[in-house]
Amino acid sequence: MEGQLEGLLARRRLEIYGLLSALVETVPEETVVSSVVLEGSSFQLDGVAGDALLLVELLREDPRLADLRLSSLEPTAAGGERFRLSGVTR
Repeated sequence: MEGQLEGLLARRRLEIYGLLSALVETVPEETVVSSVVLEGSSFQLDGVAGDALLLVELLREDPRLADLRLSSLEPTAAGGERFRLSGVTR
């Protein structure tokens, strides 16, 4: 039982590390990610970007992420776009 728990914790750490690494390496500097929720291998991001569609395209190129969907997009007064996107880690 202890070995199974250690295996689950190791997998969880890899999922978290993979998601955070993908974000740090891919998200443009002007993008602000205000919320990250990770449940199992599924994640949801909320934030503000200069071009949310470009952000989704950039993240789709990362092999650690899959099934990216932009579920919410609205313009901000400052000329950016408030977004919510979801996906899964591989």
